[in-house]
Amino acid sequence: MNAFGGADVSLPSLTAYTASNDNTNRTFYAGNTGSVLDMSNLTTLNLPGAGTMLVEAGEGGTVDLSGLTAINFTGNRVLDFAAYEAGSTLDLTALGAAGINGISMGMENGAIVNWGTPTTFTNSQL
Repeated sequence: MNAFGGADVSLPSLTAYTASNDNTNRTFYAGNTGSVLDMSNLTTLNLPGAGTMLVEAGEGGTVDLSGLTAINFTGNRVLDFAAYEAGSTLDLTALGAAGINGISMGMENGAIVNWGTPTTFTNSQL
């Protein structure tokens, strides 16, 4: 799911997302100034199978997952959070320690990640 070139994609009824149980990569991405991918009511990510789940804000885009509280890994899927370039924001405000095991978090060049109050960070990398 992507928002580009100033697009504003809002999914107010989406409260849970389950990736397919295969090796296919999945992406939530907002790129370019003014682009917004608003999934602020999403509370649960279910990640079966393998492959990578990439959640990325770049080049001034915003990905709003401010309601995300649970990440459930039931396979070997990799979860990568990334924000790059000034003006880019990845909002994970509600995500504390729930499901924080085996993720990657990357930030660069003045990007912002709002990440609740994590208390543990196990088998993961910054």
